[in-house]
Amino acid sequence: DCTTLLATSQASEMYADQLVRLAGYHKFDGWLLAIENPVAPALMPTLVHFVQYLTQQMHARVPGSAVIWFDSVVHPKGELQYQNQVNESNQIFLRVSDGLVTNPYWQHTQPADSATHAKDRALDVYTSLDAHGPNTQSGGGWNCKAGMDIIAQAGTSVAMLAPGWTFAPQTPHQFEELDTKFWELLREHFPHPLVLRTTPFLTNYNQGRGYRRWIDGVLVDPHRWCNLSEQDICPSPTLLAQSDGTSITASIDVEKAYTGGSALLLKGTLAANGFSVYRLFNSNMPHTQPLTLTLTAHTSHPFTLLAIFHAPDATPTAAILHLTQESHTQLAHIPMHHVTCTHTQTSLLAPEWQEHWFSLD
Repeated sequence: DCTTLLATSQASEMYADQLVRLAGYHKFDGWLLAIENPVAPALMPTLVHFVQYLTQQMHARVPGSAVIWFDSVVHPKGELQYQNQVNESNQIFLRVSDGLVTNPYWQHTQPADSATHAKDRALDVYTSLDAHGPNTQSGGGWNCKAGMDIIAQAGTSVAMLAPGWTFAPQTPHQFEELDTKFWELLREHFPHPLVLRTTPFLTNYNQGRGYRRWIDGVLVDPHRWCNLSEQDICPSPTLLAQSDGTSITASIDVEKAYTGGSALLLKGTLAANGFSVYRLFNSNMPHTQPLTLTLTAHTSHPFTLLAIFHAPDATPTAAILHLTQESHTQLAHIPMHHVTCTHTQTSLLAPEWQEHWFSLD
């Protein structure tokens, strides 16, 4: 009933300070506050103060953080009544925080009603879309796009609930395929963020999980593991589903990795001097000086992978080329910046992996 938390304003600030310390130490992005129990009406002013104070302290002491309120108890009565939208019963919590996540059981017109109540803060309203919710407006699952279309038309943001529904007990080995298919359905509503802003930039395409663990190409643990704090920045599956050039498919593979539990896998047949282009990451990084690219690739296939991450229009791309020792001098025919292979070295600890250094003028 939150009686201890909200006993006094000073008590609520003490608990808020502890949450701020936790967030700073563990590098949390922020807090989602879900008070899913009734609160005595006399304590509601203190609850509002707690949310406002926590938000202010998080901003001051954990830069870039956010405090989000979940649609639960109503003001001023303190009853647990999910509104499924922003309205006069919960909008005070939107005013004192960074945003509000609605309950997912909204009706067709409620996202638009939320936007109306939120006014210029409509994008701080996160209308919930439950991917595992058969009783929701869209029905969840493969029908989520219908709900997403309604939310987008209303003009609020979206909170995806249970997006891991694609990992089903009966189809665990199809997870990557089904997950990519799911996000491809929603691709038009999710712009890809700018992740390449400065150098150096490093990724092993490690998803923070895997069937085995490698370090520098060496298998160090043959067991399944999961530690999301170790994940790298990875390309969106919807980007990997798009390509130009020859028929090479790109995906994140969990069967073999260089460091971590996964790697970028390209499959298909590539003709001599052929190429296939994928955009891996979005960028606004200016190309003002020569760039150096280091690439580590497995030698089990007759061609090496070359990633060019800066094109004339500033759009980062990856060119996958047939590279033999004789073809290194033939790269200039690719319609991008001139690329020079400056050095190739076999890994001492894992000879099946080779490191390549490229200079991008």
